[in-house]
Amino acid sequence: ERARSRRFGTELEEAVAQGSAEGQEMKGQLQVLRRYVGERERDVLRLKGCVERLEQAAAVAEAAEEARSRERCDGSSPSSRDNARADQLLEDLEQLKADLEERSRGRGEADGSGSADGEEVQLLRAKLAKRDRELLAGAAARRRA
Repeated sequence: ERARSRRFGTELEEAVAQGSAEGQEMKGQLQVLRRYVGERERDVLRLKGCVERLEQAAAVAEAAEEARSRERCDGSSPSSRDNARADQLLEDLEQLKADLEERSRGRGEADGSGSADGEEVQLLRAKLAKRDRELLAGAAARRRA
């Protein structure tokens, strides 16, 4: 009976020793796993920050693209403004030509009118020449664009 009890005692001591060694090994593995999980959690936080910054940058880029698109559609683009300016200049030019023609006819009928009318006609011709140059420059710019 004693031998049997010693054998059971020895087996129990061996089992406890083996369990203790396995427990220490498990504790070590658990610490390694906890460190690994901590590193992954920090990586996730960094990645979330990167994703948020990228989403903000994408939103800014999208807003800028929408603004450019609206600008093109609104007619407030430089080419539309140039076209509107050219149309206005053409109207002014036609008005100046009509004024000049009317004054020339009036001068021809008056036979030898004063020099004030002559100066006025010269001023109108100068304005007309200036408008012609502006129109030509605008047309050249549109062709280049």
